[in-house]
Amino acid sequence: MTLGQLVANYRQEHNLSLQDFANLIGTSKGYVHILEKDYNPATGKPVKAGVTTLTNIANVMGMDLTSLLDIIGTDSSKEDDEGEYFAILKRKRTIPVLGSVIAGIPIEAIEDIVDYEEIGEDILKTGSEFFGLKVKGDSMSPTLIAGDTIIVRKQEDCENGDIAVVLVNGNEATVKKVLKKETGIMLQPINPAYEPLSFTNKEINKLPVKIIGTVVELRRKNLL
Repeated sequence: MTLGQLVANYRQEHNLSLQDFANLIGTSKGYVHILEKDYNPATGKPVKAGVTTLTNIANVMGMDLTSLLDIIGTDSSKEDDEGEYFAILKRKRTIPVLGSVIAGIPIEAIEDIVDYEEIGEDILKTGSEFFGLKVKGDSMSPTLIAGDTIIVRKQEDCENGDIAVVLVNGNEATVKKVLKKETGIMLQPINPAYEPLSFTNKEINKLPVKIIGTVVELRRKNLL
């Protein structure tokens, strides 16, 4: 099945006009029409939708990017560069960027999704589960500033000195450098205006203090 056939079938099944579907994926009615033709009339060449468009289509249809690529039958053995194009896309994954992480709510159940980010093979090979998180406040400034997006690898422990996402005492997650000691841990801010948070091993278990992931990449929007 081609991407055009998939889009056309979905529109028909859900009684959506070209404009309706265009609104859902953030593009134009004319572009959706071209997608369904599977080629660009202006060039006579097949349409190669970008990663953002493909990801938006996948999200609307309730699937991830890899699943969509599997459905439309991408084939790395194709004679032109289309096979290589889709092979590259398949080595990427789209993950949700969360506005907050609350204790007691599994990450996969959090509905506070504010954006999506793509991560490539270099990050994917380091773990199996990832999420993005919007940075709030300035306790980690200038390394991390409010509005930054951090890519987090889900894990329940980290190395000494890692910057991690930590849940404390049932509150929203905090992002700090984790310093481990025999008697407990210290959550160290980078901004010297903030005091570190120290917890004994007993407090770690009682509160609790729980590491939920380590920061593997920072993404900062260019505001200029």
